[in-house]
Amino acid sequence: MTDVTMDEVLACLNADGEIADSVKLATSRGWDHDKLVGVLKSLQAAGNVNNEGTKVEGWKLTGEGNDYLQNGSPEVQVFNFVKSKESITNAGVEEALGAVAKVGMGAAMKNRWVTIDKGSKNVTPAVDSVDDQVQSDLKNLTNLGKAQLDALKKRKLIAQTSVTSYRTTKIGDWSSLKPKAVAELTADMIRKGTWSTTEFKAFNFVNVSGVPNPGGHLHPLNKVKTEIRNVLMLMGFEEMCTNQWVESSFWNFDSLFQPQQHPARDAHDTFFIDPPARAQNLPAEYVAEVKKMHEQGGRGSIGWRYDWSEEEARKNILRTHTTSVSARTLYKMGHNTRRLVYFNPKSASP
Repeated sequence: MTDVTMDEVLACLNADGEIADSVKLATSRGWDHDKLVGVLKSLQAAGNVNNEGTKVEGWKLTGEGNDYLQNGSPEVQVFNFVKSKESITNAGVEEALGAVAKVGMGAAMKNRWVTIDKGSKNVTPAVDSVDDQVQSDLKNLTNLGKAQLDALKKRKLIAQTSVTSYRTTKIGDWSSLKPKAVAELTADMIRKGTWSTTEFKAFNFVNVSGVPNPGGHLHPLNKVKTEIRNVLMLMGFEEMCTNQWVESSFWNFDSLFQPQQHPARDAHDTFFIDPPARAQNLPAEYVAEVKKMHEQGGRGSIGWRYDWSEEEARKNILRTHTTSVSARTLYKMGHNTRRLVYFNPKSASP
């Protein structure tokens, strides 16, 4: 069964004036009847044809019936096999033909086509030739009588089926009817050669525009963060420079009073940089103050009481937090401010 196109159906309607029987048309052309009915209903929906359906009872072959149609009935297969052998036993026939022998041997003996010797169990043909009436009936189901159909049904070679056949006639302005342009080239068009007469939809690859991109949206938390930032900037606060991603361990850890044996400074928690592996420009006087605070303490602290290593403090890392930026900024502000002067109203001159 193959698909059917709108052009093929229109050609049939133009040639014959109508489609008298959709089932017969599909059978004669080798079309899938369901696909043909789909095309006819599309034409009816467009107001170009009128479809009158008639339910038709029929018969279809079962799987076993299809097998017998191709290879012959079991009894004929048994007869032909026995005829081709000079001598063979009943067991030999069953071994060679299997399930076919179990079904066909009884029917062949009933038709007196073969005989079995009771002593030797040899099977011999009883006639010169036979006609396969079962295979012939399976080929011509539409012309069989009730008795023949019942016999095939009893052997489970056919099953009853029903299908709706349509008589299609043209209506309306038929002359203006044109087949719809096709958007897809199919294998069936190539196989039949109908692609050369098929009207295809035009593709615009020049002046075509894509779907407008509506763009994304800010996350609610980002909106809140932006609003808070604007408020603080309007109050006079300034932002610190946070674009330095590589930082020394001194500013990232030591200046924040984190001991050098802290687990966060291990290699499995911090990414160390190499090269350059060591920081070069550390303020010497501040390094000395941090060293003293770690080892001895001061200003109310007793320190960590260990030998602080400047080598450890100079290791470069990927910055683990932005608090190191605060440490740098506070040091810079304190270093650049030499003297703070406070206004005292009582000492002010009149």
